[in-house]
Amino acid sequence: MKYQQDETFRVGVSAHCPSHGLCNGYPHKYLREHVRLAAELGVKLYRVDLGGPDDEAWFDELVPALEEKGIALMVNVGTNLEYVRKIAERYRGRIAYYQMRNEIDCECIKKNGPNGAGDGKVLSDYDIPLLDKAVADVKGISAVLREADPAAKTVVNGTWVHYGMIQYLLDHGADFDVLGWDWYSNMDHYGIDLLLEELQRFGKDIIFCETNIWPLTHEEPDRAPWIAALLEKLYHHPSGRVRGVVIYEFLDEPRHPVKREGTFGIVRVENDGKPVGVKDAYKMLQSMLL
Repeated sequence: MKYQQDETFRVGVSAHCPSHGLCNGYPHKYLREHVRLAAELGVKLYRVDLGGPDDEAWFDELVPALEEKGIALMVNVGTNLEYVRKIAERYRGRIAYYQMRNEIDCECIKKNGPNGAGDGKVLSDYDIPLLDKAVADVKGISAVLREADPAAKTVVNGTWVHYGMIQYLLDHGADFDVLGWDWYSNMDHYGIDLLLEELQRFGKDIIFCETNIWPLTHEEPDRAPWIAALLEKLYHHPSGRVRGVVIYEFLDEPRHPVKREGTFGIVRVENDGKPVGVKDAYKMLQSMLL
């Protein structure tokens, strides 16, 4: 075992609810197989989107299945506050993290691109009315979660170098415990050390909610060494602020309408979502975690 995992640092995988998008990549009928593969990998955090009422039976099975394996849960929730409250009250004390919406930075930025113009480092790169809506959303979700499940930690995430919005969120009352961040290999030219210098200024613990190679800049043989190098850097980061790293994503999604989005997984699946084998990145992580 190379990395000790506890509440101060966890390695995880990111999955989806059965109804996610157009690809149905995580069918309920294979849930137990998904949990088995996560446990055998050695991860201690499992990130999923909550979905809606159609996914409720799946979620009711997922929570105790992960608990049996000692795997903490991070749930990405949206703005259906009535449903968020229902789930939070039902599972009070059993969900470690609630991520409130996803990548609100990408919705709010005016110019988004690696060309250096409007890259999200400063507040003027953002549409303020959209940021105000994001603040209102976070406030609403957080108020529900603080009441329904006060032990759970709340997360707001961003991506690339879009940290120019964070202070605005804080100054306008957005309530969250953990700063989540999404980082892919096509962002490496900026430098994750420089990113962390900026993120740690906000005084929050940090979880990398999505990490992996980007298929337009890297290929499958690059996946395992890239993840290994990133994990090593973040586990030993001197800030002491990094509390977790999550690989996006757990399974391939061969039915995804955007072909490159279908191969992010570290587990191969058939078209119906049945897991059929693991990739080198899975084996590499397993060797580091067990």
